[in-house]
Amino acid sequence: MKVIALPGLPPKGDVSDWLATHTVDELKALVHEAPLFNPQQLVSQPFKLALTSLADLLAAPDESTDWLVDVRVPAGSVCLLVGVPKAGKSTLAEPWPWPSRPARRG
Repeated sequence: MKVIALPGLPPKGDVSDWLATHTVDELKALVHEAPLFNPQQLVSQPFKLALTSLADLLAAPDESTDWLVDVRVPAGSVCLLVGVPKAGKSTLAEPWPWPSRPARRG
């Protein structure tokens, strides 16, 4: 097994992204030149986790929220109203002021 570093690869890119600007022959050359994988050797830099103190979290200002339905459905969000059939989901949703269309029964 070999781990191949693809030079110039954008973050979260993969071999398909790399091949958009390089040739298969270039890829074969990189694979040929790469050493065999050694699990005892670091392949990349360790991930650096940035921690935030509780004091900093508590000192941060609260974010304001625009509500589509007061304190129930935030504007610009995706919300699901789920339940077993005939549990009353449509009945519950009907009185809410939906901006696009009313709830459909069924």
